[in-house]
Amino acid sequence: MILERYANGDLVYWCPACSCRHFVSPWSWMPLGSLGDPTMTPGVIVINRDGTNLCHHVISQGWIYYLEDCTHAMRGLKVKMCDIEGHREPARVELPRLQASIHFAESR
Repeated sequence: MILERYANGDLVYWCPACSCRHFVSPWSWMPLGSLGDPTMTPGVIVINRDGTNLCHHVISQGWIYYLEDCTHAMRGLKVKMCDIEGHREPARVELPRLQASIHFAESR
């Protein structure tokens, strides 16, 4: 499965650029399509705890489109979402910001 839904409603997926799971709230994002081929609006912004990595992307029909303001090596690329199975990590902290939420990934 590409996208998981936790009991609290959060949606979770694996980000190959950050090598971690990203969590989003269904109250901030509108998931469309299926959990296996998702589209979500608006875009997602993730910043790690020390502020050194910004991951800004859009998910459309099971693809992650990394935007040009990303600070990682995948900025500007389109990547097919991968199966989340086998990618287990501790929960992340979510903070509200304007129309979207920002959550922090573990520093690597």
